[in-house]
Amino acid sequence: MNTNKLELAKIISDFIFLNEENPEEKAKTIFIMKKILTPHGFEKYMQYYFQYKKWYILKLNGRTNQVDGCIDLKGIKKEAWKEKYLIVQCKKYWIRDISESMIREFWWAISLPKYVTYRDRTDSYYITTSKFTLKAKEY
Repeated sequence: MNTNKLELAKIISDFIFLNEENPEEKAKTIFIMKKILTPHGFEKYMQYYFQYKKWYILKLNGRTNQVDGCIDLKGIKKEAWKEKYLIVQCKKYWIRDISESMIREFWWAISLPKYVTYRDRTDSYYITTSKFTLKAKEY
């Protein structure tokens, strides 16, 4: 499926601003995005989402398919006069599920001393276009 940047921007915009009252439309948009976004595009979309919907100042950690230490996005924002941190790992898979070992790697990455210091003020997310295996959910 080929699409131009204008169509992609409209899809992303529609996805963000759809109400929960239209679950069929939301599901259709997610399916379309899942097919057309590249892995890097998915990371950029998540960056956009956390910047404009959750008000984080974000940094995309390197490029896709490079060693990124299991962290794709790092963010910070002020909340109640304190700094709040964000750590995100994005996986855009079409067929492959997220395994327990992948979750373990992410857990190891966010357990490094530089992140543990602020754990009580850090939100961490593992976001995927596929699904988690049962073992991954249990872990």
